[in-house]
Amino acid sequence: MRRSGLMHTIRRILLTEYMGAILIALLVSDAFIAFFGAIAQQFAYHSYLHRYKPWTAVLVAEQWNSLLTCGAKIVLYLISAYLLARWLYGPAGGKENDAVAEHAGVENEPSALEL
Repeated sequence: MRRSGLMHTIRRILLTEYMGAILIALLVSDAFIAFFGAIAQQFAYHSYLHRYKPWTAVLVAEQWNSLLTCGAKIVLYLISAYLLARWLYGPAGGKENDAVAEHAGVENEPSALEL
């Protein structure tokens, strides 16, 4: 019983203070940063490979390892953002979001789709 009350309190804080939206935006931006970092790393590696043709270029396994870890990081960031958004703003929590906003004294503003 105590855990559900604590999770409800955390959810209410994340919804009313817009911290949940900020956290979701940070997770998605970290995924984009990791994606573009991986692209830049690949361009740098291939330009170095074609310019200097080092004898160690045969060891390509390190590049695949780097790509796989970066890909896993991107997937985990996006899954975390999706699950957090689903928990906070999901279709099952629509009525609860209104109840939390009413409890906190926040008025519901019409969305752009309703106008």
